[in-house]
Amino acid sequence: SRMSAPSLGPASHGGASGQFDKIAALNPYKTMWTIRGRVSYKGELRKYQNARGEGTLFSFEVSDESASIKVTAFREVAESLVDVIQMNKVCSISQAQLKPADARYNRSTSALEMTLDSRSKVEMLPDDSGVPKVRYNFVKIAALDKIPLKAFCDVIGVVQS
Repeated sequence: SRMSAPSLGPASHGGASGQFDKIAALNPYKTMWTIRGRVSYKGELRKYQNARGEGTLFSFEVSDESASIKVTAFREVAESLVDVIQMNKVCSISQAQLKPADARYNRSTSALEMTLDSRSKVEMLPDDSGVPKVRYNFVKIAALDKIPLKAFCDVIGVVQS
């Protein structure tokens, strides 16, 4: 079955209060949820090939005050979103599939990752100061040897000639 593009209209949410679910509170057993977060990473539209054939893939990461989560779309869904998703902008997402994160390809802080399909709802929202701009995980240079292999962190320094 071929996937069609996701709805780019408003992400529906249970209740008229406009409340959003926290990324850290998502779980695979809860089906009615809507998250709102800032796009903190945007990948390129990539081609892939596997035993089932070839296609395209697009992934991005969304962050709120509680966590970050990787979001992936394939084929037509990927192609319809790659120009819609904007780095550092706020979006809402609902009706995506949740599954355990694959640590080999996932740098987010969530134990889950999302896959968008033709039923998923993605909406770019006006900027909102309630959604953090950037989350850093600063580590002192002297402590870098204590960071697990393949883990991500941030380092800042001043270079003097």
